[in-house]
Amino acid sequence: MSTKNAAAKNLNEVKTLPQIAATEQTTNDAKPAVMEQKAENAKPVIAMTAEARIKKAEQFQILSGKFEGLKQKGEQLEKFIISNDSTKTKITLSNSMGFTFEVTNSNTISRVLAVIKEDVGFLLEKAENQILDFAI
Repeated sequence: MSTKNAAAKNLNEVKTLPQIAATEQTTNDAKPAVMEQKAENAKPVIAMTAEARIKKAEQFQILSGKFEGLKQKGEQLEKFIISNDSTKTKITLSNSMGFTFEVTNSNTISRVLAVIKEDVGFLLEKAENQILDFAI
């Protein structure tokens, strides 16, 4: 009887192996299906006219000018922060109506500069991402 039980156990093990192989095959078959789905979701390549490509190039030039301008402002701000000696620094704000406001407190100036630096960094990163994501 134990021989029959051992034979039955071996038979069950043999039946289990093909199921594992079938699972692996199913997993491998799923990969091409996923790749096909990604290909369907991809943007179709449309032949652009010369005029459309020129327009895209102009838009890219505008984005690159924006990035370069922000980069220069960041460099100017860094130079201002480095040269700040906290004794003779002042920040002047003015509006379109001609009103002005001056700040000479070094703590206030440091906090204002920190906020400006953070904003310029954020805008520079955003402009860089726009350039990297832009497709002509």
